[in-house]
Amino acid sequence: MFERFTEGARQVVVLAQEEARLLAHMHIGTEHLLLGVIRQEDDVLPVLQARGLSLENARAEVLELVPRGDETLSGQIPFTPGAKKVLELSLEQSAALNHSIITPVHLALGLVLEGDGVAARILRDHGVDSAELERALGEYAPAALRADAYARRLALVEARIAAAERRAEVMDLVANSRDHEAAVAQVADLLGIDEELALDVTNMRLAYFTTVAVEKLRQEREDLRQRIRESG
Repeated sequence: MFERFTEGARQVVVLAQEEARLLAHMHIGTEHLLLGVIRQEDDVLPVLQARGLSLENARAEVLELVPRGDETLSGQIPFTPGAKKVLELSLEQSAALNHSIITPVHLALGLVLEGDGVAARILRDHGVDSAELERALGEYAPAALRADAYARRLALVEARIAAAERRAEVMDLVANSRDHEAAVAQVADLLGIDEELALDVTNMRLAYFTTVAVEKLRQEREDLRQRIRESG
């Protein structure tokens, strides 16, 4: 499924994991995906802002329903069944519209359609419904989406290659930064990339990168460049 995600949709998942850690929650639920959608600031944001749903008040509403935890988290955080259902629904909606990829708007629609989770409750309270998001999705041009997805993925792949080539420096920065936010800023400065890409880099398991893995990234970079040339 994740291979069909645009870079924006992938970033939603990364940010959802970060939100779960910030709130010391032992899971990634629909509420964290909602916060990830808002933080990603893609096409969904104007729809949500028009309904008075900012990151600050969304996070506050999440905490009213799911209180902050008190444990320090490490390792991967599992998805709840509800969050998994959202991902499945986003895939179904993408297929129904003959889209070849999944964007943050597909994920937002999945959050509404899931119906039972914390995110669906918050979205309903703010008057966000499936019809509004379906209209937004109906305006997408799949060809343009593919070109945008290729460009976003290429930027990520190039950032990962740069990180692999300077692995020791990146790992040292991440290990010695005062917190994750500081690490992201320092990695962005070191590699000359924006903080969205740096966030992905800091979440990578660079210690396990191999020559084969880097070669695969380089091959993917060439494939993406070719696809961008063909789509232009």
